[in-house]
Amino acid sequence: MKMDDFVANETVRGWAYKLLADCYQLPDDETVEKINSLTDVLKTICPIGASYTASLANGLQKNLDHIKVDHARLFLGPFTMPAAPYGSVYLEGKRQLMGDSTRDALGRYRRAGLKMASDFSDPPDHIAVELEFMSFLIFKAIESIEISDTVKMVDIFERQKSFLKDHLGAWVYEFADAVEKNAATEFYRNLARATAVFLRDDCHSISAVLSAGHAETEKLVEINSRRVY
Repeated sequence: MKMDDFVANETVRGWAYKLLADCYQLPDDETVEKINSLTDVLKTICPIGASYTASLANGLQKNLDHIKVDHARLFLGPFTMPAAPYGSVYLEGKRQLMGDSTRDALGRYRRAGLKMASDFSDPPDHIAVELEFMSFLIFKAIESIEISDTVKMVDIFERQKSFLKDHLGAWVYEFADAVEKNAATEFYRNLARATAVFLRDDCHSISAVLSAGHAETEKLVEINSRRVY
């Protein structure tokens, strides 16, 4: 794989995370376009994930109000959240919000030069935030690739791997199971399935890059192309 192809592949990875993040926000008319874009990018890096999202846009157009209700019931409460979208609920052992894992996630955002938007009222370990953080890291890695800084690129890939290991990848599968079991709509059941399979495959991809250590950039590019489906 040539350098341009590698950058293109990483760009697709970054957009997959960003679009998944957007799809966990309250759906609206613009979500249809985002779902279609998500399906397009997943087709190139995670075909199984794309098979789950391919029919979502049509269902969203026909059942937007019903899907909004399902979103509120699953993720907002007010009395219970059958599929709480916060990492600490799954990582803390007490199903609590704003635990040590939440503070650790926030610390990683800050060390990367980010801060929470003033109009975002959810805890910083909301699934949409953690997905968007992965997208940010991927695009920072692309910047390092474009200036041929292999050392920085590897460091950012290490941060991606660490964040998946300690945060998003440590709880997303339990979260996806909860969505599948409790969702009243196929929209959220299939979105959860697509999220889980994409993250599973992406973990393999990151590990493949890092297994090359500090080898030549071209070798890192070649190894990254060996994806598992």
